Amino acid sequence: MKGGGRALKSVHFHSEEKSCLGRNYDLVLASGSLQYSQNWREILGKLARVASSYLYVTRLPVVYQHQSFVIAQQVYGTVHAGWFLNKSEFLEAARSLRLRLLREFAIDLPFQPTGAPEMCHQEGFLFLKSNSMF
Repeated sequence: MKGGGRALKSVHFHSEEKSCLGRNYDLVLASGSLQYSQNWREILGKLARVASSYLYVTRLPVVYQHQSFVIAQQVYGTVHAGWFLNKSEFLEAARSLRLRLLREFAIDLPFQPTGAPEMCHQEGFLFLKSNSMF
């Protein structure tokens, strides 16, 4: 059992996609992770399918002027590829999944990695699934 499971025995933690995507949740949270998915649209679709009411995507690096692009990011001595998503493109993908934007959150100060064509803004997006009874 990992640390989270030992500290919060009433909370279920999943380390594999199969074990957590077989049921629905009132709230689905993706924090600082969607941008590291090679196919972020596919993962957004999977998250939307298991959200019975709300989906909160946060700590998402977005840009406004350029199309989505990938950057190399060094984290703890390891280089990871990560998306900077065009905000309009991301919101259109969410709308196509029948997610209605309820709130937007400014998370962090803007930053621009070396070589990136545009400054990035960290944002959060709270969606309500259209077929939800709320």
